[in-house]
Amino acid sequence: MSATRPRKILYVQFTNPAGYPPLEHSSHILAEEGWRVLFVGTEADSVSFPFHPHDNIQVRLQRFVPPGVFQKISYLWFLIRCLFWRFVFHPTVVYCSDPLSAPAGLLLGVFGSPVLYHEHDVPPVKVMNGLRRRLAKRALACILPQKERLRDFHEAMQPEQTFLVWNCPRRSDVVEKKRSRADDKLHLFYVGSLGPSLLPMVCVEALSRCGKNVFLHVVGYETAGTRGYSSQIREKAQALGVSDQVELHGFRTRREFYRMATAWDVGLSFITPEVSNKNLQHLVGASNKFFDYLACGLLVVVPDSTEWKSLITPGYGISCPATPDDLAVVYKKLALDPSLCLSMGENGRQRVLKDWNYETQFSPVKEMLEMKYPRN
Repeated sequence: MSATRPRKILYVQFTNPAGYPPLEHSSHILAEEGWRVLFVGTEADSVSFPFHPHDNIQVRLQRFVPPGVFQKISYLWFLIRCLFWRFVFHPTVVYCSDPLSAPAGLLLGVFGSPVLYHEHDVPPVKVMNGLRRRLAKRALACILPQKERLRDFHEAMQPEQTFLVWNCPRRSDVVEKKRSRADDKLHLFYVGSLGPSLLPMVCVEALSRCGKNVFLHVVGYETAGTRGYSSQIREKAQALGVSDQVELHGFRTRREFYRMATAWDVGLSFITPEVSNKNLQHLVGASNKFFDYLACGLLVVVPDSTEWKSLITPGYGISCPATPDDLAVVYKKLALDPSLCLSMGENGRQRVLKDWNYETQFSPVKEMLEMKYPRN
């Protein structure tokens, strides 16, 4: 009797895969079904993202190289490594998960590897458009996290098959039901990369308009384009006299900030869109932090837009205009009504358990893979 050949999937991305929770989620879902998983990527610039271990998952990263001539050499080495692992690992499927992985996907496709393409963010320049289009047309399927991005991608790239997969947490991430707080102190929480569009300064300015019982906890990290923003937050808080109400905790892993969030009340997903950045214009479904807050049992404060309002209408949060005075009104209201935080937080937590989880979101992709490559 011939030996059974295991199903294998090779994830390739010119970045650190642990910085993208959907990649960790999908790989663990497949690994739990017996797939053997190998990640080939790079280290991050300044933050060390740990990847949650699994017996069926290996992660092989090359050193991060800053932009310049040596990064181009590093990218060539990345392509060579992808080709090397194609012949050593013998993947059943290749999973390309960023625009810079498109050349690798096309290269491996030449040698007969079926490819899935998952585009988390729209690239800021059109350099890769031709390669993205070629990969999209050849891919088994393309995966995007937001409906407007999916629509634009479909029109521009003309893929054979697409899936809309929201960036939700897994059911196993969901915390236990929260208890009501015993005092009138309100603890706000922000998690993620730091920048004026992602955590606008109005979130700090509003603290100075609503007393000393509202506190802001920031768990995050600066990126290459937002160096110094943590210092700006501290300086603003000091100038407004609220420095004792703002605490910057630095970078934390997902499991660490999930544990921390159980002590807090409200998640800030108060993102201000940038006209030049399509990723910030279309975030409903693509924002990891929004769903992470719900999984932590937090009420969520979102921008005053039609898209965000429709998402929280069932009772998961509050929308608010982007002014310090309006936001201060929301802060004061929530500080006086802990039961509202508790009930809306629980509504969101239950929604994540029901269908806003990655098991549900990724299931159409998983079913397609199971049909094409059934377990022997």
